[in-house]
Amino acid sequence: MDAAPKTAAGTLAGTVTGPDGALAGAEVVVTGPVSRVTRAAGDGRYAFGRLPAGEYTLAVRAFGFLPDARTLTVVADEAGAADVVLAVSPVRRITGSVRSDDGAPSAGSEVVVLGAPVDPVRTDAEGRFALALPVGSYTLRATGDGCWGAVAIPVAVDATDVDVEGVLNPERDAFGNECRTEAGTWLPGKDRVGSDTRVELPFPMPFYEDSYFSAYVRPYGLLDFLGGRYSWANTTLPDPREPNRSVFAFWDSLGAAGPGPDRYTATYGTAPHRVFVVEWRDAVVGLDSTAKVDAAVQLHENGEILLTYRGIDPDRELERGGSATTGIEDTWGTRAVEYSFEEPVLSDTTAIRFRVPGYATLTGNVTDLGSGAATRAQLTVKDDAGVAVWSGITNGKGQYSLRVPTGRYTVTASAPGWESRTFEADLTEAGRAQLHDVQLPSGKVSLSPSAFTVVVPPGEKRSYRLSVSNTGQASTPVQVTETRSSTPPFTDIPWLSAEPVDDVAPGGTSTVSFTVDASDLAPGKHYASLYMTTPVSGRITGRAVPVTVAVPAYHAYVNAGGPAVTDGSGDTWAADRPYTAGGSGYVGGQEIATGHPIAGGDQELMRFGREGMSAYRFDALPAGIYEVTVKLAEIRKLDPGERVFDIYAGEKPVASGMDISAAVGKETATERTVFVKLTAERNSLDLRFVARDGKRGPLVNAVRVVHRPDRFTV
Repeated sequence: MDAAPKTAAGTLAGTVTGPDGALAGAEVVVTGPVSRVTRAAGDGRYAFGRLPAGEYTLAVRAFGFLPDARTLTVVADEAGAADVVLAVSPVRRITGSVRSDDGAPSAGSEVVVLGAPVDPVRTDAEGRFALALPVGSYTLRATGDGCWGAVAIPVAVDATDVDVEGVLNPERDAFGNECRTEAGTWLPGKDRVGSDTRVELPFPMPFYEDSYFSAYVRPYGLLDFLGGRYSWANTTLPDPREPNRSVFAFWDSLGAAGPGPDRYTATYGTAPHRVFVVEWRDAVVGLDSTAKVDAAVQLHENGEILLTYRGIDPDRELERGGSATTGIEDTWGTRAVEYSFEEPVLSDTTAIRFRVPGYATLTGNVTDLGSGAATRAQLTVKDDAGVAVWSGITNGKGQYSLRVPTGRYTVTASAPGWESRTFEADLTEAGRAQLHDVQLPSGKVSLSPSAFTVVVPPGEKRSYRLSVSNTGQASTPVQVTETRSSTPPFTDIPWLSAEPVDDVAPGGTSTVSFTVDASDLAPGKHYASLYMTTPVSGRITGRAVPVTVAVPAYHAYVNAGGPAVTDGSGDTWAADRPYTAGGSGYVGGQEIATGHPIAGGDQELMRFGREGMSAYRFDALPAGIYEVTVKLAEIRKLDPGERVFDIYAGEKPVASGMDISAAVGKETATERTVFVKLTAERNSLDLRFVARDGKRGPLVNAVRVVHRPDRFTV
């Protein structure tokens, strides 16, 4: 058998030098039939053994020098030579800034040039830094303190100086916790506590999904809300092993070379801005009996946590946290924000604040209205769409604290044996704690309805009726007062007035008549309560009936096919009219009417109708959420299936396959309502009616389009 043919090959060698001699470590690359990479030795020499014969590109580069590239040929069975002399590269000034995602300068951030023999630099107080780099392409990496991630900054250095910017993003856990460093404010503990002491918190403390009323002061620099096992052997965070559900101020083997630290607590401030402090004082760090530190956790009533320090020697790594862990961790050890792990980064002048951005806190006490005693109650928080976003139970002192995303909420407090209370909470300011105490009355009086949400056009009045029933055993006087919220103090509400009510007999019912006057109310949402106070069993109990008034910036009430009428609620429905640009009205169709009674509807409104129209159009609507209602009755007495049509408010379906006779019967009233959101400064809204193929034309008896400033969602 013949031997396999050998590839024709040669060699290549040479030296890489600069103006001052050999360039050790220079990168040498050949690219051709094959590619090879090597580096120059200490004497500048390089060599490639056995390169397949052919044409190659030889590229040489070294930090601080201009690169060189040339074409050469490797000849079979010959030793090629190529010496390269690199010219010194011009050096440019690289300046830049590092800032956080909120625009604040990031002082003290480390800036490293990746892959280049350049010493790191740190940013100044304005977040600025400066470097000198030869011409070339680089990647800078800027790293902030333990609260921030790193950012890569690409930079191309050529003929001019360069200025760059890097933006650091915070390190957040899956719950949304993050940390920030700030100037330290030391608040000392005042009351000494024992080893492994369970302490009652002066206020409920929100922490991850829950709120806590007590905590355990552990000897190794951590505060534990769980009461589980713990160890002096600190780890990185998160770690599923206990301790979990904790705040780690200085987790280390404190006291290993001497007595354990003294522990103190203190409370500062007034509700809802109180601060509870846990301090570890004169803590001996590790095995060095001369290394001591004071560390403290500050629990703030708004749910934020601050770690502060005192007595740290800036020249001693142990005191600066060189063997300690700092941060917070959840119940299961799966989410955490770690500020440091065995890094000497702590100081007297720097505090670490842990927070959940975009959240606000509501706190308070729930008590019995008559006696003032604490009540263990359930609190439920719902957003504007009626979706429950939080629920919890007060402690034995009636305290509660809840932390939710910023927004406006409806909060209900309830307990067996008491009437529930509902109030609105404006929690739109992030990081703020708001105080709202709740008084629950005993359940002797029944009110219907329990709340009113009404629409009153500007300049108009409306009257309403509230039924008060006595479920007790004795005649009960009822006093009606007004309040701006759902609790005292009572105050006169200019736009709300109620008539006095007679005593309510056992098993009886009285009626409270009240009026809402929008004569002086600007378009928008207005809120107050009627407060019913009754003496029951020697105690004064009360119940608030919320009255929410929406004063619309736009409203149109149309009696389709008929004249202007005023219905039983006092609303005026305009006579039907054709559409004109800039106004409102119908497009097409014909008027029809009946003299027969209409079941379930206002007779003067429902006995008229418009048939066969394509739309009602409304122009010049300001931005906002609108309630769109159509009132329907089959006044031609068509059988089911004869008239079927669709209704759309803009592109939103109001009714699909509407067959009035099939839905409610002939000469019987029904209605359909949807909410739509208009976003432009001025809007047009088409209420379209689309007949199904082969069916009689659409029919509508009344149309209402009204702005709803009390709603935030559709």
